[in-house]
Amino acid sequence: MNRALVSLIALSLSLVASQTIAARFYRWVDAKGNMFIQGYIPPESVAGGYQIIDDTGMVLKTVAPQISAAERDAANSTQLSARGSAPATRSY
Repeated sequence: MNRALVSLIALSLSLVASQTIAARFYRWVDAKGNMFIQGYIPPESVAGGYQIIDDTGMVLKTVAPQISAAERDAANSTQLSARGSAPATRSY
């Protein structure tokens, strides 16, 4: 019985330790330019882009800001016009 209790306590402590090691935070800037670092990101701030960082401040992942439909259409038309005016560089 004592062996089972000691094993259970050891398992519990290892789970707690692994959760503190895997701490992740979100860093984002609001519309006013204020930077926030929290354990969650408000839904209204997701579209502006954010970074996922660990407890030492190392960036684990960067999520780019979402662009509007008008910005996406403008980018696509710019790319299409640039392709049409580029000279052919390959000869077969």
